[in-house]
Amino acid sequence: NDPRVIEAYIGHSAPVEASASIDREHDIETTLLRAAVEAISSEKDKQAVAGTLDRIAEYNKAHFSSEELQMRMYAYPDLDLHARDHVRMIADLEVVVDCLDRDDRELAGKLATQLLDDLLRHIDGRDRKFSRYLGSLAAADSHP
Repeated sequence: NDPRVIEAYIGHSAPVEASASIDREHDIETTLLRAAVEAISSEKDKQAVAGTLDRIAEYNKAHFSSEELQMRMYAYPDLDLHARDHVRMIADLEVVVDCLDRDDRELAGKLATQLLDDLLRHIDGRDRKFSRYLGSLAAADSHP
């Protein structure tokens, strides 16, 4: 709970800053996934698509870890439910990679598009709920 420790780990200690940081990460995450969908559907070189998918996988793991750490630090009550979505999305991305490895671009494209839709719903639903929770903490902190 020490703001200095939080600052050292994630670069900020205020709930409002945490929410803004998560929003920036979501923008990057959706941009990368849109690029992957486009690369799959445009028949780009398999290696280029695989590289994009690898970047998404690494970014998602880092983003989800960061987000879950913030949820733990701010005692978010729906952490477990939220984290299950993260695990499922990482597994779904692995299925997209498997389809691409089997040269099934059509299925890989459909699954990547579905994953993008799922991610956008997750951001609009679960992540928005977490942002509101952080906002309530910030409001509570500003009212003595």
